[in-house]
Amino acid sequence: MPSDTNDPGPLPPPPPPSPPVPSPHDPRELRAALFGPVRAMDLVLTEKRRFLVTLTDDRSGWLLVAVLFLTSLVFTIPYGLVLGIERPWRVAALFLGSVTICLPSLLVFSGYVGLGVAARRNLGLALVVTAVAALFTFGFFPILWFLALTMDGGTLVTTHGISVGLLAVSLSAGLLRLEGCLGQVRESDRNGACPRLVTTWMILVIFICHRMALLLELL
Repeated sequence: MPSDTNDPGPLPPPPPPSPPVPSPHDPRELRAALFGPVRAMDLVLTEKRRFLVTLTDDRSGWLLVAVLFLTSLVFTIPYGLVLGIERPWRVAALFLGSVTICLPSLLVFSGYVGLGVAARRNLGLALVVTAVAALFTFGFFPILWFLALTMDGGTLVTTHGISVGLLAVSLSAGLLRLEGCLGQVRESDRNGACPRLVTTWMILVIFICHRMALLLELL
């Protein structure tokens, strides 16, 4: 018996359901992160999907900004002490100062691609760079301390050169985290302007960080 040529065959499987939108951080969680270093580290580094949701939440958005700012300050101090006890604030000034200088351009770029110029959201996105970079310096400071204690100053590879490399890695980690936070925005951007402008902003941050590092005698 001839087969029916109009038979469409087996239907394709349905698309997988989209993951549910995560709930924002509760204000009590964020207050705990303000006074708990381990909780702050966990919030900034691991809970990526909840970041943007919390940042746009009216109850928790500014608390998250406060957590990011405090993280950017506190976690750079150990690394700064290794570099010199007389100026332990230099690493915080490097990251926070550079990102602050570039913040107006981030506002302009966000408005240009249609994301709006909401101060809280853009400030939080900028501070996620500094917070992640600060946490990486916290992870690196025991290594730098040990090398400074044990390396001969006359060797080809110096602790100063290693410090420059570790600071560069820390900044790169912060910028990559920002890129990850904007992943959903990139997927919905039709004209491709968002990724190009975000890349441009990252290049600006790197350039200003280089100039700031020269000013702070970190290079």
